Amino acid sequence: MGRNSEVFQTVKLMLTALGILFLGVSVFAYVWGGQSPWPVRAPFDRYIDVGTAEGTRMLEQDLAEAHPQGSDAAALLQRLRQSGMDCEARGALGDQFNCTYRQPRNDRRVAGVQVRFDIQGRNLGTITTALNSPNR
Repeated sequence: MGRNSEVFQTVKLMLTALGILFLGVSVFAYVWGGQSPWPVRAPFDRYIDVGTAEGTRMLEQDLAEAHPQGSDAAALLQRLRQSGMDCEARGALGDQFNCTYRQPRNDRRVAGVQVRFDIQGRNLGTITTALNSPNR
């Protein structure tokens, strides 16, 4: 019985040591190289990474599929705000929205995404997008 508890204690100690070692290496890699061991992709990275023209086309297509013309405009506005965009109402009646997203890149350049749409009553009108990708 005593032998089994010693083996169990040794295995627990070894796993704890490996966990601490992994955490230490991860923190060192992040501090030293600026690279997170758990990279997080921002909501618009896939559009920015393919370049300005293709990214703009892809974003506009994805938004049009998810929020077709005539659908509830509030759902699109909520989605864009949850993705990190700053949205403000434009137009005399507040019937146009301009949403922008700016993301600093590693090479000190800034990528930008812009979505404009108009509202007709409570329904979504047209959606236009613009993307500035420093990659291409």
